[in-house]
Amino acid sequence: MEYQGNAPGSREAFRLLRAQLQELCGVCIALADATDLDNLWRRIVKNAQLQLNVDGCTYYSMEGDHLRFRVVLSRSLGIISGIDGTEVADFPRIPLYREDGEANTDSVAARVALEGVPVNIPNVERTTHYSTSHTRAFDERMGYQTRSMLTVPVRFQSEPTTGVLQLVNAKNTEGGRGVRRAPRDDCQRAGGPDRGLVAAALSARAPVRNPTGEQLRAAETALREADPVIGELVDRFGRCRIRPADKAPFDTLIGSIVGQQLSTKAAATIHARLMAAAGRNGAADPAALLSLDDDTLRGVGLSPAKVRYVRAAAQAQQEGELDWNALARLDDEQAISALIQLPGVGRWTAEMLLIFALGRLDVYAVGDLGLRRAVEGLYRKGKPVTDLGLKRITNRWRPYRSVASWYLWRYLDGETTLW
Repeated sequence: MEYQGNAPGSREAFRLLRAQLQELCGVCIALADATDLDNLWRRIVKNAQLQLNVDGCTYYSMEGDHLRFRVVLSRSLGIISGIDGTEVADFPRIPLYREDGEANTDSVAARVALEGVPVNIPNVERTTHYSTSHTRAFDERMGYQTRSMLTVPVRFQSEPTTGVLQLVNAKNTEGGRGVRRAPRDDCQRAGGPDRGLVAAALSARAPVRNPTGEQLRAAETALREADPVIGELVDRFGRCRIRPADKAPFDTLIGSIVGQQLSTKAAATIHARLMAAAGRNGAADPAALLSLDDDTLRGVGLSPAKVRYVRAAAQAQQEGELDWNALARLDDEQAISALIQLPGVGRWTAEMLLIFALGRLDVYAVGDLGLRRAVEGLYRKGKPVTDLGLKRITNRWRPYRSVASWYLWRYLDGETTLW
């Protein structure tokens, strides 16, 4: 690579770019050498700290049912642990499971390791979603103040998560000042030019209300190349028709509640009856739903539980408690956490809303028994698939798992679709 420019400052920029490319090549070489995982971890941590302009960076490896500190770097504290020949710091391990056997979702690192989904916390002091006991213990021990934190899973190609990378205290690109704290909502997405490069990295996951035709065609092409089985479904059923903006989000919420534990065809029948009773221009109307008595709602096919859930959703929409624009600004897990506060909205329903109301292209509903049945039929000749086997198959479809799921639903139910 030769420098051929003479603009002011361009030579230095070129040198920096060349150095970054050389380092990136080194990481790629380490990735190709499966026996040199220690070197790979260290290269990843050093590059993440440099490229994302953060003060601290930690890599945890998954060892049994715990996370273990393997590499710890901090500019302000001068810590270099587990790298360049230094000893690994003796910090307490983080359990993945509580004593009662349930997942340790109070720990952000443990949750990311178990669920494989990144979590961004712009204001650690104000978070109520996660326990900060390990963070506070570190801060007290080291005389540090953790302000912001981005935690991401580490995996090799389609393999399960092997560790967790945690980036602490993002800095502004100018002057190296720490990012200011988020003004509200302890776990909302950081945004704006003054939130540091970590926020810029997250912006690639910005929500899409309605995938464009170009995006869907790109998804179909990528899925054909990644998985011939899904490729055959693309050829069989044609173009993907996920179009969230064609329906109001509230209408999709009602459709999702109606469709719980039902086949697509049965759900479509009940939904059509409900719209005939309480719809306006083919869409669910919260005021009309609230005006119907329980007998009428049960008469269209809703169970007593779903009658309560539909009423609660309509009430929340009517009173402005459901802010779809605010939900669209959250990442997947944050949006799910907000949605499941509604009565009758569990993780599956929230995931349906992410796909069909917020237009997220990379959602796979692990708890959808229909999708599991489709995978078993297409990949296992009808034999049961393990959770690990399911994860390995669905990881092939990233970052278009929503689109792959749409084709699996078409495989199960033909052309009939509630959405």
